[in-house]
Amino acid sequence: SGNAQVYCDARVSGNAQVYGDAQVYCDAQVYGDARVYCDARVSGNAQVYGGKTQRTDDYICVGPIGSRLRFTTVQIPSMTVVCGCFNGTFDEFKKKVKVTHENSPRYLAEYKAMIALINAVIKARK
Repeated sequence: SGNAQVYCDARVSGNAQVYGDAQVYCDAQVYGDARVYCDARVSGNAQVYGGKTQRTDDYICVGPIGSRLRFTTVQIPSMTVVCGCFNGTFDEFKKKVKVTHENSPRYLAEYKAMIALINAVIKARK
């Protein structure tokens, strides 16, 4: 609603809302109870599920990495993560990475590097 725009193969579904001057585009997905509004821009392979995205820097999307070359999206205000079929908190994600890739040094190293990057970005944005 409002001046919001959804285009270029982007998808908004479930109870998700896009409004204000927000834009969702280029294969991005917004679903669940997510709210994207004000001047937020969600694009690329980002997946926003639940929570509120008021500004573009409310989320970070990293990828492709891992055994399935997935993109991982962290919604910073709520610290929720979407990565492939995983959807949960950042702490749950870190535990899942350890368990899932404990016997895969390459993928464990990739995910640990990504987690360190996300931690650094979150710290820098505070």
